[in-house]
Amino acid sequence: MRHLNRLPTPNILIKKQVEWTDKFVSSSSKRPDNSKYAHKDILTDLCSISYHKCYYCEQKIKGIAQEIDHYIEVIEDKKLAFDWNNLYLSCSNCNNKISN
Repeated sequence: MRHLNRLPTPNILIKKQVEWTDKFVSSSSKRPDNSKYAHKDILTDLCSISYHKCYYCEQKIKGIAQEIDHYIEVIEDKKLAFDWNNLYLSCSNCNNKISN
């Protein structure tokens, strides 16, 4: 893992983070709606700051399956589900095998 210089929070998160977070926190769901935190603007910015590399293994993932991972898992803190500083670009291999 390497340090990433964050871009400013994407506009979609500025507009929707509180709404999405409140809805998720008050729900009985264990996982947030990934179509929200995987919004194209969020994914674009994560790709840009990570140089299209997986945050964990640093494999180039431009053109292959890209996933967005929560650094602090939502099971530990639901309030961080849509927090810009908790979202990272990941390859599917790392996202599915790295435990909390």
